[in-house]
Amino acid sequence: MKKNLLTTAIVSIGLLITTMPASAQIMSYVRRIQSGNEFTVYFDKATFNDEGWTGGSDPMGTLKAGKSYQVTYSQGTYTCRGFHESRNKIHSASYSNANPNNGQISLWGRVFAFDGKGNVYDPEYGIVGTIRL
Repeated sequence: MKKNLLTTAIVSIGLLITTMPASAQIMSYVRRIQSGNEFTVYFDKATFNDEGWTGGSDPMGTLKAGKSYQVTYSQGTYTCRGFHESRNKIHSASYSNANPNNGQISLWGRVFAFDGKGNVYDPEYGIVGTIRL
């Protein structure tokens, strides 16, 4: 029998914190993500400077703060479409490296955590955005 647990990675220093029982709020996000319906991640809460492409030192890689990304999840794979900062155009890519049951989403291979309020957390920068279902 599978336990109803979610791993949450929430702290501004970006550490994996704990495993706790899932709330009804977070489970509504998990179910919606697993349904395969498209959802949007808005990087609207990032507090770092992400102006201009800086290569390997860019805060979230080729994802850009202030932009939104359309995401779907199907059969263990996240597909993300949005602005690619180094290419300066819309890009789409798929990765299978995150599990919504663990409170995780993947955008172009970068794994983020989410909570029951739709906040999105980066392991290095803490809260960086929101999920809109």
